[in-house]
Amino acid sequence: MKEKHSKEILKLLERVEDNKLEDAKRYLSKMIASDGKVGRKGKYDTHVQPFLIEIENNLSKGMTKGKICDQLNVSIQAFVKYQKEHPELAEAVERGKVGQLELVEGALFKSAVGYKEMLKDVKVLSDGEIVNYIKEHRSHPNISAIKFYLINRSPDKWASKFNIEVSSIDEFFEESDE
Repeated sequence: MKEKHSKEILKLLERVEDNKLEDAKRYLSKMIASDGKVGRKGKYDTHVQPFLIEIENNLSKGMTKGKICDQLNVSIQAFVKYQKEHPELAEAVERGKVGQLELVEGALFKSAVGYKEMLKDVKVLSDGEIVNYIKEHRSHPNISAIKFYLINRSPDKWASKFNIEVSSIDEFFEESDE
């Protein structure tokens, strides 16, 4: 029904030879073609939607939304709006956040248990010769990371708990005065 009325309006406008009405005809034609949505087209279809996988991957590697928006050439406000309007973007962002959590959990565990890795390094000798070599780097277990990990993974066993039972406030102060 909406389309029928719009076509009738266009037929009426075609009978008039005024320049301003030409603009109105173009506007109505666009409205009919775009299912009633007229105005500036957003960047979602061209700047965001083709890069959903990259957005998810970059978020999971720890990149911020602001940096991603800079790369996509969209404002953070537009990005947030697109998340609300496009469930596939919201889902990609959520999956990226899960990846961030897994990355941090892995780093915490690695810090808690310690690790060793082989690193490439370069040394310049006194005669100016450049020597490439591999050295072993050891990171010993981090006590704070161990404690944090254990308390959060098994709080019943590792959390510090204080259970104080007091039947009355007077009883509490009597015991503390002694």
